[in-house]
Amino acid sequence: MNKFIANWWRSQQFKLAISRGNTRQAMQLLQEIQKSGARLSWLEKLFRDKLQLEIYSQQYKQEVKSLKNKLNDALQEL
Repeated sequence: MNKFIANWWRSQQFKLAISRGNTRQAMQLLQEIQKSGARLSWLEKLFRDKLQLEIYSQQYKQEVKSLKNKLNDALQEL
């Protein structure tokens, strides 16, 4: 029962952090929730997916920048 209450409390704190716009705290709470083995709520899953998409977007932008630099270098050689 204590584990259930702890998971519920973390979930409530997560919702509060999201509503306040506190992304850092929400990320920490999400990690704790995932480590506990609790099932994620739809909001927690959505936030996790949002974070993953931000990571993919940043990687994509870095790759595009790298390819642009390579293209510019190749054009200058020609």
